[in-house]
Amino acid sequence: MLKKSANMVYSKVAADMVDFARKHTTITKSCANACFQNLVELMTNTHNHAAGKKTRGKEWRRRHRKTWFASVYCREGKAYFNFIDLGVGILKSAPARSLVRRIQKMDALTSYGHSRLLSDAFRGLVGSATGAPGRGLGLPKMLKDAGDDKLSNLQVLTSDTVGTVVDLDFRVMQKSLRGTAFSWRAGEVTGGQ
Repeated sequence: MLKKSANMVYSKVAADMVDFARKHTTITKSCANACFQNLVELMTNTHNHAAGKKTRGKEWRRRHRKTWFASVYCREGKAYFNFIDLGVGILKSAPARSLVRRIQKMDALTSYGHSRLLSDAFRGLVGSATGAPGRGLGLPKMLKDAGDDKLSNLQVLTSDTVGTVVDLDFRVMQKSLRGTAFSWRAGEVTGGQ
């Protein structure tokens, strides 16, 4: 098992994790690339969005720092990747809050809950915090890679919503989590753990 944690984006850490998986599995190069890109995307999202509004002040941001934890382990023919951040969660990020405000203005929120919001985020309908072209494409890319079986059984748990990404099958739980957790599997074991 290889475990790492930090509060910055470290592509070297992502590369080390994928290299570890490749040494113990037969994942294809395209699958390895998808795993690497997914890890970097998750680190970047944590770094850019996890602390919430910048207007809340230094002390609040210090207490809610952008820490993430990642691991990969190999077992029974597969490499299992896990990523957890301690941020505000996808559903409480700036783009999600902005979309909910727009929907509330249209008075259509009654049928628009967290499971639909998360589905829309993965379909690319929520957008990015900056609104800049080419931004906000990370979650849709994860959905595509999950559909192409490069991120097999990609699961997400954020705020009070959990589910399988490839099917956009999300459900709301009774309890809420601060942060976001992702897990997926790839490849087959060639030897050792």
